[in-house]
Amino acid sequence: MRTAVSLLLLAFAGGCVDDCSSPATVDRTGRPSPAIPAVERTPEASTKAMPAWAREEDAGRGSWRIDGHEAVLGKLYRMSEPEQKALIAGSPGLWLCLVVLLTPESNAEGLVPFSNPDILLKATLGKRAFVGIGIDDKMAATIAIPWVSANRGDRLGFEVFDRDFVSDDDLVAKLEGKLDMLPVSLESKKATVTCRGVPEPLWAAKEEELYDDFERARAIADASKRRPGAIEEGYPMLQTREMKGVLRLMAELGGYQHPYVAAGDRALTATLARLAREFPAPPATSAR
Repeated sequence: MRTAVSLLLLAFAGGCVDDCSSPATVDRTGRPSPAIPAVERTPEASTKAMPAWAREEDAGRGSWRIDGHEAVLGKLYRMSEPEQKALIAGSPGLWLCLVVLLTPESNAEGLVPFSNPDILLKATLGKRAFVGIGIDDKMAATIAIPWVSANRGDRLGFEVFDRDFVSDDDLVAKLEGKLDMLPVSLESKKATVTCRGVPEPLWAAKEEELYDDFERARAIADASKRRPGAIEEGYPMLQTREMKGVLRLMAELGGYQHPYVAAGDRALTATLARLAREFPAPPATSAR
């Protein structure tokens, strides 16, 4: 399944699959305006607009990131470098923070675990706190923080954790400093955190591409039918996972209050309701 999702997402990561000369087109008529009112350009507005299914995924403490997620953020991170000096005026915007662990973290017994950490970043930027997660089992992750409003002289604080699914997260590194200009880079013996601002036209264009991918996945899911003789056979598991993952990635760039994310969530809800009718849960079996 990981390979299939990677292929589906390769288009918006910058590659292409098979014949890319005539990609499937998406009808953009009827799409809501992507404009976000100034009053909603805050992390609080994003938290308030977060749908229930996303909150449930976060409560499960696992990484919801789909394959291709890191490639999208990494590409935006690299493209954003020439625009830094104009992004420090304090107006709300998107920051991308590259977290790199310098050495494998050992546990309380001094033993290095068999797998790499599952990175979680807690950031304090000025008077606001943010939390972001990376893909599991990696020594580096690009974390998106939307609607940062920071000025020169503001305090910056970063805590890098290894997420734990059954107990408290393990603190790997703590970094502190003051914002002078972007990019900003802080380093400790165990980790580095480098943040860049992303110009809004750059991430707004990516939102358009991502919504196209959402619409393609939704079209496949909406066309799916249950195959005779099997309760679950034919269920578009890949597409429903991709729909949620793409909406989560769009929310990382522009917040859950972004009109495309809100419209996508309504479409997802309708698709899942239709699938629930088409694919009823298998009857419970009696214990023997």
